[in-house]
Amino acid sequence: MADIAPEMRSRANRSVPTMRTVEEKLEHVARGRGMVILPRSATAYDRRPDITCVPVDDISPSRVSLARDATRRSRLIYEFADLATQHLQSIEPSP
Repeated sequence: MADIAPEMRSRANRSVPTMRTVEEKLEHVARGRGMVILPRSATAYDRRPDITCVPVDDISPSRVSLARDATRRSRLIYEFADLATQHLQSIEPSP
């Protein structure tokens, strides 16, 4: 992290508010209180004229996980999980 933003080192101990939505994160940036890393899809849909988005190409792709309540036994939940797994296997490169 120190290599990414050396100008922010003196501010590293400052508390950061909890932000749950893309809009909250962009507002945080617009107020000059920091920067955020967002999925490319978020920057395509949530454009603001007061914020500049710069692609970061040297970060490895993130992983998305499907979590569910283990006590629920719905056929639809199992079908959805199976479809998600099949889709993931169809887009991941073979080892």
